[in-house]
Amino acid sequence: MNYDIHRFTELFDELSTQEYQELFNSIRDNGLYTPIVLYNGILVSGRARLKACLELGIEPKVMSLPESTDDKELIYFIIGENSITRNLTPKQYSDKLGEGLKLLVSKAAPLSMENIRKEREQSATGYPSNRPTFQHDRIL
Repeated sequence: MNYDIHRFTELFDELSTQEYQELFNSIRDNGLYTPIVLYNGILVSGRARLKACLELGIEPKVMSLPESTDDKELIYFIIGENSITRNLTPKQYSDKLGEGLKLLVSKAAPLSMENIRKEREQSATGYPSNRPTFQHDRIL
């Protein structure tokens, strides 16, 4: 099993050698309780769990997030999962949310007249496809 790793997982460093060894021992002794989580076939949670399972020859449990999951939900999911497994303090959790928002902003295309013009040219309506079209106080 070889999965690409989602870039949002960069919010968290890999486990230390000691933390990984404790996880490895737990999975060896008790099995895998928390599944590996994928989003569109890309790993979003469970890098260390997957590594330990592969080293132990254990078939990992895998679950997939719905395809409708957006980037904001994905970041909240990743931070939420790690806040539990890594025992984050409220301050650390807040800091990670801030880092997550920075990742979202860095992913977004800059809003410029050139980008808007390109989007309009590609859209049959003449309006950018990722923005709502308004008509008489109603969103179409």
